[in-house]
Amino acid sequence: MSLSADRVLEECIQAIEPYLDQLVVAGGWVPYLYVKLYEGAATHEPLLTADFDAVIARHAFVEHAITLDKTILSAGFSYDFSSLDIPPVVKYVKDLEDNQQAEIEFLTEAGATRRPVEVIGSINAQALQHIDVLLDNPWSFPLENYALKGSGCLKVPRPSQYVLHKILVAPRRKGARKTAKDLYYAFYVLDAFPAWRTKVLEGLSRCSHQKDAQAAAGYLAAMFADIDSPGVECVASQRPQIAYAAMTDDQFRQYCMHRMNELRNALHHP
Repeated sequence: MSLSADRVLEECIQAIEPYLDQLVVAGGWVPYLYVKLYEGAATHEPLLTADFDAVIARHAFVEHAITLDKTILSAGFSYDFSSLDIPPVVKYVKDLEDNQQAEIEFLTEAGATRRPVEVIGSINAQALQHIDVLLDNPWSFPLENYALKGSGCLKVPRPSQYVLHKILVAPRRKGARKTAKDLYYAFYVLDAFPAWRTKVLEGLSRCSHQKDAQAAAGYLAAMFADIDSPGVECVASQRPQIAYAAMTDDQFRQYCMHRMNELRNALHHP
């Protein structure tokens, strides 16, 4: 990403600023925002992503006189219809310099009807399982705490909830690359912020009685059984070239397996 990451992020945030109090950031921008909130230096930089995902609650969203859709369009974004569903998946895109784009997409909890897309006010949101995990008591901080322009507060999932969500969705992904990214993000959040690690594991332990937690623990046990397991390969495939420079490939694989089994142990309920 040749543009400043903050530049792309601010384009997205400013486009939804009047509605920040009703949205929770999801996806690959979350670890980047954690780096800004962390008191100290993260052990290494997160993976960067292009699209900005925001979670919108199906039953609690309230629109103003100027709808969220019109607010985004007035910020210079346009529609990108990216599915054949009725209603379709909609991304909002804005061309930036260096032939790059800012992209905004909305996610919501899957309903009983299992429709792939839900219409919430003026917004089409992808309806996905386990999204409600991210809405569980999220953190909320003024934009200035993230060193970003604008007013209002930006909400991000608590790290334990973000990690749990990534573990839950990883086996449901259609593409191997997305599964690899999910697992790497879970590994990254546990590993890159040492001062948070105990609370992340404690938060996962408190979730161990929740629905699907034991399935998630079993998935991690299978995926990270040894250094040649598929989960280790997934995380290793996403390892930035400059990260863990002092480790050989085998040492990194062993280290990855250790960290991910910490997650499994926290989720496992005897």
